[in-house]
Amino acid sequence: MRGPSLKDRLKWQGTLSLTHLVIPSELKRSWKAVATEVAEKDRAGTALAFRWPLTQEERREIKERFTDARRIRAEETAEIAVGAGMRKVAQLIDSCFESALAPGTVKIYRRVQKEFLDFIRRFGVPVSALHKLRNVYVAHLIEKERLKSLGCHVAALAHFFGPLPSEDEEILRALLRGAKRTTSPPRHRKKATQKDVDTVIAWALQKKSFAGVAGAVMILFLFAAFLRVGELCELRVSGISRKGNDIWWLNIRRSKTDQAAQGAKVAFRLGEQALILWSVFENLLPPSSEQYIFSRTSKAPSRDVVARRIKGILDQAGLQHRKLTTHSFRGGAATTAIRSGLHSANIMRAGRWRSTEAFFCYIDLSPL
Repeated sequence: MRGPSLKDRLKWQGTLSLTHLVIPSELKRSWKAVATEVAEKDRAGTALAFRWPLTQEERREIKERFTDARRIRAEETAEIAVGAGMRKVAQLIDSCFESALAPGTVKIYRRVQKEFLDFIRRFGVPVSALHKLRNVYVAHLIEKERLKSLGCHVAALAHFFGPLPSEDEEILRALLRGAKRTTSPPRHRKKATQKDVDTVIAWALQKKSFAGVAGAVMILFLFAAFLRVGELCELRVSGISRKGNDIWWLNIRRSKTDQAAQGAKVAFRLGEQALILWSVFENLLPPSSEQYIFSRTSKAPSRDVVARRIKGILDQAGLQHRKLTTHSFRGGAATTAIRSGLHSANIMRAGRWRSTEAFFCYIDLSPL
């Protein structure tokens, strides 16, 4: 005997742990043992394994319910390559949607995917309503005032589940337009100034400890090269070079906005005291050119570790009253450049801002 149909099994088993479908009362009476097992697994928070074996055709039907049509087509294309003995080509096709994004972006998208799947567990609706649940999830984020990350969540859902149908897409656009109208203006963090950086450099040169000098160089690079903390962590000894009396080039291998992993170069100037600080620090660097500048191991330091070190340096240098954060230096450098009369397009290029909207969130108010 083959057993119940695939449709009934999906109803009892909660659509493969993605959503929990409502079990009608007549089915509960007819299949009491199955319903009891579903309830026990649901209370335990675990997925219910298949009670009956599935044919290959049934597995394909299940997969089509949860997989973006583009990914299914890519898998079919990869199977053609496998049939011709081109397994490496098939792997490239099969993983093309993941390899098209930076690893850090994929990691963030997977976190959003997990959060979304956990969210829709509460709804007793069929999986065919997945498009509607995506808009329910976006509305939930808006209701929770998680507005800054809305774009990331929408992009992540589109990456894993494909584009929305036209009607659902219109609902999504209306939700995003409404959220934009109610979004509060950006809250500007305290901006660092050149005076703050000079204070840290003077303290480090007087202290003459390795930790103090290294921390001051971190702050110097954040300000002078418009660096993000993640970019600072990835700096290597070979990434910095002198091109003139006071002109330096910094090679940034990994960046948040560099999806194609092409890298970027930033040119900046160092003043007299900053040059002295760098000379002291340069003598303490490891001989290997591929070594991370701010790590004594073969691994790059984490952003949390670097952030704590910078906070400690600021406190020791007597700047705790300024309430500066790691974001204060990138925004402070951009604000200083704007006030000195530099064109915003050149500053955006140096700081690797992709849009004026994102750029202006970093700029402090300046009187005309």
